[in-house]
Amino acid sequence: METVSQKVAEKGRVLCIDNDRDFLTSLEKILSGDGYAVSTAQSAPSGFERFIASKFDVVILDLALGDSSGMELVSQLKLIDPTIECVVLTGCGEYQSALESFRLGVMDYLEKPFNPVAFLKRLDEGLKKSKKFDRKRISLQQEVPSCSLCSRVLGKTEDESNDQDWIPIQDWLKKFFNIYLKSTFCSGCSQLNFDQVEAYFVQEIRNFKAKFNKAQGK
Repeated sequence: METVSQKVAEKGRVLCIDNDRDFLTSLEKILSGDGYAVSTAQSAPSGFERFIASKFDVVILDLALGDSSGMELVSQLKLIDPTIECVVLTGCGEYQSALESFRLGVMDYLEKPFNPVAFLKRLDEGLKKSKKFDRKRISLQQEVPSCSLCSRVLGKTEDESNDQDWIPIQDWLKKFFNIYLKSTFCSGCSQLNFDQVEAYFVQEIRNFKAKFNKAQGK
């Protein structure tokens, strides 16, 4: 059985992969009833084909998929789309498999049988966090005002605030994207001797002063 619910994707598109037909039917009803557009597949190969053919926000799958491994399928899906969220919903949950699943980057790991209300709540919360991260990730691809002299960028001072201020780019990356800049030298600069490095920084200071004086109209 492979189906696609006709319900409009109010919350997102979900691909469910499980070789238990009755379980898939129940899971589809739970998700579609909560506002998700649901596609289903009963095997890893068919699930993989459906994933390639369409766009999904999350994939929910079992670890035991007949002759196929759900873990291997997660790895394949992540290779195609590193941003795809995966949820393991399995009847053979083990500590080691849970660790391996999270190592592969799954969003959540749950055992059958499950509480539908709690499951939907965890799914909603997980996808909200994921979409918040995606908005931040996409914003990196947009133009960000940067001062030509001090290299500060114009960014929000608080996550949920509309106020903006000129802040050091390293603080901006750390605050909003959890990226820490580490001072080092690139492969080209690392080959320079000390005198060349000193001369480089002296020239950079002169260039900075010249730009500053020009900006001040001196």
